[in-house]
Amino acid sequence: MAAQSMQSHTPNRKHSAKISAWLSLLFMGLGQIYNRQYVKGAFFAIVELITLIVWRKRS
Repeated sequence: MAAQSMQSHTPNRKHSAKISAWLSLLFMGLGQIYNRQYVKGAFFAIVELITLIVWRKRS
């Protein structure tokens, strides 16, 4: 029972490493969100947004 609750994603859906990598190249955090790591993905996306906003204000 405990082993089933520790699985983080459904076994019937296959995740592609290539798709995850391409999504991360487009915008930081999208690859993590694709891999169902929502908190980590949101954190990286927020960091990238803040970086882009600060960088744009300096230019």
